Amino acid sequence: MDSFASRAGSRKWSATFLGTLDDLRAKGVEYVAVCKQNYGRYFNEDKKPQAGVKSGYDKRRDFYARVFEEGELLKEWPKGPIAYLQPGIKLYRVAPAKPQ
Repeated sequence: MDSFASRAGSRKWSATFLGTLDDLRAKGVEYVAVCKQNYGRYFNEDKKPQAGVKSGYDKRRDFYARVFEEGELLKEWPKGPIAYLQPGIKLYRVAPAKPQ
């Protein structure tokens, strides 16, 4: 897997480019931070993807939907007055529950 820093420098970077939620869990990832600037478009009913990008769009939407459904929201920081500096972030714990 590429380093986090190399992906974070990309303009099109988002958690979805690191793999599926199951892929991340298999690699030991326990936390995912998301911001509405990245996931908002996938839940906007007014916007639909073009046919040529629908597959990738659906995968990314499913990723975020699973994080919201299966993850535990630990902390939320609100959006600030300068959106690109303070986009508003939600931190989720996504590690699978440990067997008892």
